Amino acid sequence: MEENQIKLKYLVEGVLFASGEPISLDKLSDLLSSTKEDIENSILELINEYQEENRCFDIIKNGSENKILYQIVTNKNISSIVQKLNNTVLEGDLTKSALDVLSIVMYRAPLNRSEIDDIRGVNSSYILRSLVLRGLINRYQNPDRRNEYLYEPSFELLKHLGINDVSCLPDFEELHSSSLKDLIQESLDLDKEKSEINKDTEGNN
Repeated sequence: MEENQIKLKYLVEGVLFASGEPISLDKLSDLLSSTKEDIENSILELINEYQEENRCFDIIKNGSENKILYQIVTNKNISSIVQKLNNTVLEGDLTKSALDVLSIVMYRAPLNRSEIDDIRGVNSSYILRSLVLRGLINRYQNPDRRNEYLYEPSFELLKHLGINDVSCLPDFEELHSSSLKDLIQESLDLDKEKSEINKDTEGNN
């Protein structure tokens, strides 16, 4: 196999893994500046590798010829373990990361996963999935972009918070209307401030 083919194969794998959601063949082709045929060949090679090496991943394909979607998933052989993990997520308390994502969705909805990732600076796929499973947020297909999902607070979340509208949240208008750039900068400034406080505390000790 040529070096370029090997590189493309792992780029495809990386994009599918980072996405965490179904992604279209068209989008893969655009992102990686490669032909659809080369992308599909790379996916077939990955599937064969997963099977031959008994890996924990698999790639599923869905859609019609006009709209082919791919998604990387865990292998059915470890489904019982994954289910145990999901049960732990559903039964346990919300982590700080989950609360961060929940806050972003409450104040900025509707928004997609990429926008959430931009604010947090890390991949939020797993957390979003757990919050959807808990019934705290809703996920639905973007009417303007069929290969993209949007997130919003659920009725169950509003009921749990004891409010009848997200506009009742503290400082909602200000945070909801702020630009994404401002929110990212505010998050970076906050992280920097925390880091400086920690350094001062360590220095005093």
